[in-house]
Amino acid sequence: RHEGLRSLFRGYALTVGTFGPYSMLYFAAYEQWKAFFCRKRGVSSARELGSTDILASASASGGFAAATTTPLDIIKTRIQTQGDVKFQHAKQYKSTWEALKRIASEEGFRGLTRGMAARVLWILPQTAI
Repeated sequence: RHEGLRSLFRGYALTVGTFGPYSMLYFAAYEQWKAFFCRKRGVSSARELGSTDILASASASGGFAAATTTPLDIIKTRIQTQGDVKFQHAKQYKSTWEALKRIASEEGFRGLTRGMAARVLWILPQTAI
């Protein structure tokens, strides 16, 4: 009501920009984990792996990708949730780059990794299924 139609799409490009690297990291790690289990089980194809190995590969890959892309997710979330200064006391970021610089300088490394454990634990079961 106060911010207009444009506010519905705030951070959309960042959502896509976060999902892309997450997916690339996930699938690269997934293939590596399946190859690891193939070597460990002495099989020549991932089709011969059991469901436990596939679930472990998917979970580990999802956790890795989630942890690695947490800084992007934090920036995306901060930009998406910032409101109009007149109605909220939220920090205002003019760009992705400004958000990255301000979070890093004001909050340090911890600011870019805050919530990583929760994000990883949230994604682990989703990617295993």
